[in-house]
Amino acid sequence: MKQHRFYFRIPLTFNYNQKHNGYLKLEIGNGNRISNNRVARKMLGISKPEDNDFLYPLFSEYPGLSLPEISTDIDANKRKLTEFKDDYLRLTNHWSFNDYVGFEVGLVSHQRKAVVESFYKLFNYPSKYVSVAPAVALELLPWGKKGSIFKIDYEKGWKNLLGSNIDYERVEADAQTIFQASRRQSYSVRLGAGFYTRKGDHWDFVDYTNFHDNNIPGGWNDSWSGEFELLPSQWYNASDYYIRGNFTYETPMIATAWLPLIGKYIEAERLYVSSLVVNHLHPYTEWGYGVTTRAITLGIFAAFKNTKFNGIGCRFGFELFRDW
Repeated sequence: MKQHRFYFRIPLTFNYNQKHNGYLKLEIGNGNRISNNRVARKMLGISKPEDNDFLYPLFSEYPGLSLPEISTDIDANKRKLTEFKDDYLRLTNHWSFNDYVGFEVGLVSHQRKAVVESFYKLFNYPSKYVSVAPAVALELLPWGKKGSIFKIDYEKGWKNLLGSNIDYERVEADAQTIFQASRRQSYSVRLGAGFYTRKGDHWDFVDYTNFHDNNIPGGWNDSWSGEFELLPSQWYNASDYYIRGNFTYETPMIATAWLPLIGKYIEAERLYVSSLVVNHLHPYTEWGYGVTTRAITLGIFAAFKNTKFNGIGCRFGFELFRDW
C-alpha cells in the first residue's frame, strides 16, 4: 500500500548543566500510521465483545452503503480506511543528581487524525483524538554511567487539558545492560514491562514509551539488540499490558567466521533471542543470527507465535564510516 506522506522527526536539545547531565529536549515528529485499537484487534482476530458495539455502522442513515469487512484478511489498500495519522510533541527536562540517580519530567502530546474521517463518522465515532500527558521518570544506574540502567516511567493523560479528549494512566519499567565478558565478547540484555492503570471512555490508542526508547548509556552494539524485528505493528496497539525480554550474544566467531574465503571479512557474529507476552501472545518469540563486516551488517530472524512458526525475515544495515 502506497503512502504519500513525508515522515519526519526533529529533536532539539539544549544542554544547560554538563556536571548533572541537565538538558531540555524538544522532539516534534509524526509516527507511523496506526489503527484504533478496537480495529487492530479485529485485524488480529482477537476481538473483545465491546469491539462489536463500536463496529456497528449507522446503515439506517446511509441506505445501500457497503463497507469492507474488518478482519485478518482485510485488503491492504482498504486498510487506510481505519488508520490514523499521528503527529506528536515531546518536551523533556533531564537532571542527574549524581552518577547513580537521575530523573525526567516533561509533557507528551499526540494528535491522531483519521486518514479517512468519513469512515469513523459512519460509526458515530470521533475521527480526531488529542492527548496531553504530564510524564515523569526515575533512572537508577547502580554501577555508574557506563553500567546498567533501570528506568521507571509514569504518564497520565488528562481530559480537557490543552484540548485533550483522552484520559489514561500508564506505568512502564525497563532494565538494560551490556556485560563485557572480554574485549570482543559481550552479552546484551533488556527486560521490561508496562501496563495501563486507567483507560477512559475513548481509550483507543496504546503507545508504550519503551517500545521506542533505548536508554542504555552509549547505546547497543548494533541496531537490532533490544528490539523486535518481525512483530506486526498491530500488536503494539492491541494490548493493555506487555512483558518483554531481549538477549544478544556477540563474539568474533560462531560459524561464518570459520568459513574459507569470506570468514576473514567477518568482524562480529551475534545470536538474538527475544520474547514478548501480550494479550493472546503467550509468548511471541524471535530467534536471530547476524554478522557484521566493515561495510554492512546482515541478519536473519525467525518468528514464533505461541510456539508456532510465524515467518522469517532478513535485515541489513550499512556500517560505512564506522571507526574509519
